[in-house]
Amino acid sequence: MISRGLVELFFSGFSIERWNDHPRPVQLTEMDKQAHKCLIAWAIASWEEGGHGNASLHPSQADGTFLADLVEGAIFEFLHRLVLTDIKPPVFSKMMERHGDELNAWVIRELSPFLEPLKGNVAERFVAYWMETGAPGPERAPFGVRRILRAAHYLATRWEFELLYPLARNLYGAERTRENINGRLREHLDMPVVKNVLDSLAGMGTSCFADFVNLLGQLRFQKRWSRTPRVPQTSVLGHMLFVALLAYSVSLEAGLSRERAAMNFLGGLFHDLPEVLTRDIISPVKRAVEGLDDLVKECEREMMEETVLPLLPKEAAARVRFLTEREFEDRLFAPSGIVSFRNDEEIPEGAFAVNGTLLDGCDKLAAFLEASFSIRHGITSPSLEEARTRLFEAYAKKTFRGVSLQYLFEFFR
Repeated sequence: MISRGLVELFFSGFSIERWNDHPRPVQLTEMDKQAHKCLIAWAIASWEEGGHGNASLHPSQADGTFLADLVEGAIFEFLHRLVLTDIKPPVFSKMMERHGDELNAWVIRELSPFLEPLKGNVAERFVAYWMETGAPGPERAPFGVRRILRAAHYLATRWEFELLYPLARNLYGAERTRENINGRLREHLDMPVVKNVLDSLAGMGTSCFADFVNLLGQLRFQKRWSRTPRVPQTSVLGHMLFVALLAYSVSLEAGLSRERAAMNFLGGLFHDLPEVLTRDIISPVKRAVEGLDDLVKECEREMMEETVLPLLPKEAAARVRFLTEREFEDRLFAPSGIVSFRNDEEIPEGAFAVNGTLLDGCDKLAAFLEASFSIRHGITSPSLEEARTRLFEAYAKKTFRGVSLQYLFEFFR
């Protein structure tokens, strides 16, 4: 089962601040960084698939396990970083290079109580990921999942550092940090998208990939529950990852395959992407005016077609369209377009499908937890209390393929 401790561990990413020894123009959290990293990793693999590499993101293709491996690797690296997050990045890198096996063994011991109760042999695969291949350094990993995740890590890190660099440039070591990040990125110049980003930053042309990465990062600035003080504050970007993590866990509990769980993870990771264009319109406003929610959805579709999708290769754009439209419906991607199905239907494992009703439950559980954790910390309001009660009454008793999340709602009520 999904333990209370695992959910609390996931949520702790919202409270872990990054670059807390630097002046920062905005709050930078580990959850936001990891969400940005996951989205960038997907984008790298999608661009590489378009003729430059061997990555496959479509489960019906020969290498159907790639998506599951990429998603699971991102989750495992996120969990690993949650445990070791107090170590400064340069020190962390040195320690992993010199004592990676010992650190990994300690992390495994720390996380085993959270992972062992999960179905799908997740704990065993976590051990294999960190002990069989060691630290994810370029000298120890072939091109593939680890290389993509490593490149995505440094692209997200560079995006953060460029944000705070104008304030930190006169600090001792700032230039060295900047050069270290750029040096790590240069290790991935065999990936055309990484080279395009560095060329773009150097003023040597433009890059749709760099524009897409920048657009994704802007979701860090959009706060959830914008009219209500809360602790910790959560961004739209971090919320997307939190929903994705819950969706992945529930998918495994429901007996779905790793490939389907990975698709549901992507469904959660992308479900609020259009809000980078429209901002997070709070539910009471949507409910107050009849038809407003449908109007917002229509505006989101139009703006996605005009602004976001043109930045992507054709195949990747089609998948983003699939992942962001009708996000809470059970649907699959077919030659004729997006096709609905019932969540109790047996869909072929090779299908490009998302269980949107599962995502809906996870999205509402995430909102419930955002309210509950703030109330637990002593920061509350009538609107938070009302939202928590409404979400509990509407969603706590819902099930997905026999899996009930009521015990998690009860834990945090």
